[in-house]
Amino acid sequence: MPVISYAVLNSTSTSDRAVMALPSSSLAGDSVQPSEFLKDDLITCPGMFCVDGGMANINSIEGIKPLAEIGFPGAQFVLANMYYVGEGVDQDFEQALYWYEQSAKQGDIRSQVVLANMYYVGEGVEENFKKALYWYEKAAVAGHAESQFNLAGLYFLGNGTDQDFEQALYWYEQAALQDNSMGQNNLANMYQHGVGVEQDFEQAVHWYRKSALQGYPQAQFSLAGMYDEGTGVDQDFEQALYWYKQAAEQGHMEAQYKAAAMYGQGKEVEQDFEQAFYWNKKSAEQGFAQAQFSLAGLYAQGKGVEQNLEQVFYWVQLSARQGFALAQHQLAVMYYKGDGVERDFKKAFLLFQQAAKKGYHNSQFHLASMYAQGIGVSRDLSYAIYWYQQAAERGHVRSQLELNRLLYHR
Repeated sequence: MPVISYAVLNSTSTSDRAVMALPSSSLAGDSVQPSEFLKDDLITCPGMFCVDGGMANINSIEGIKPLAEIGFPGAQFVLANMYYVGEGVDQDFEQALYWYEQSAKQGDIRSQVVLANMYYVGEGVEENFKKALYWYEKAAVAGHAESQFNLAGLYFLGNGTDQDFEQALYWYEQAALQDNSMGQNNLANMYQHGVGVEQDFEQAVHWYRKSALQGYPQAQFSLAGMYDEGTGVDQDFEQALYWYKQAAEQGHMEAQYKAAAMYGQGKEVEQDFEQAFYWNKKSAEQGFAQAQFSLAGLYAQGKGVEQNLEQVFYWVQLSARQGFALAQHQLAVMYYKGDGVERDFKKAFLLFQQAAKKGYHNSQFHLASMYAQGIGVSRDLSYAIYWYQQAAERGHVRSQLELNRLLYHR
């Protein structure tokens, strides 16, 4: 049976974005088994195609095409699949599209879904969000939960139509009521942030829980956050850790980081640096910048793992390359002092500058100091004053003192 598969467009870190279910590159990727789709069509079976009561001769292009031409939607769907994957015939997307459309026009939900997927991703046909929306809506109205979810996503993003949060909310709810876990998650997200509906944290918790209990990791992560912050539910750190770990065990990298943080801080759970190291490493290896920086800190302090300065530099550098300001600052300090790495004032200056531009006040102070003293860069008091002022406005006391000295005691 051809499988229409979906992949989540992620929201790698927060639940602030709607999640679209998108078709994978193998929309009709499995081998075709026509007889499974033709049982309903052949209740009144044309005699010339019935052999020993049934389906023996419809597993080939010669057997299926006449049935499709007669107008059986199931046969048209199977024929389209054959052309789509090149099963018993040369692959031909134009023919696949033609027969999917013939079947879809007769109300075959499977064909409507595949057509919508093809138009959405431009698979074998030019990308066309309006046509994707048209066919998703046909299938959605007929009760197909995944199409309801995808249709909601199109309305949410304004793809193929004007952005319409009320329609997005409606279709997410229809999918959610059919226990579609992604629909439940996105419905919860809209209630949490008051998008297209009055903000309602209790409803958000309700739908996150529904989705989380089905094992959807993003919902598990979001539900954990609600417990962690006491939003829409009584604050409960044990429940927060439980749901962070449920998501973490499925590879959700931010949940892994959050679980690590709770163990590292001993936040209403017994402090456990080995667990903190374990989950930080899981998250860091997936590329989560904050976890990479935290992992470096554990290596630096020898908490939960043997102290290892080479690993400190390795993980701080990876985090800094992703633009994480704290890591950029720490790496700059390492280059400035020659701590675990050869001293390099120019590299330190560039890294302080990167973090300073992100608003990190400690880096702004150090950058100003390097300008004031001409370290790693030509001396420039106007830039020094500028960066001291930026840090001073953020409450950095030493910058306030240096700024006062430069402005009034020169």
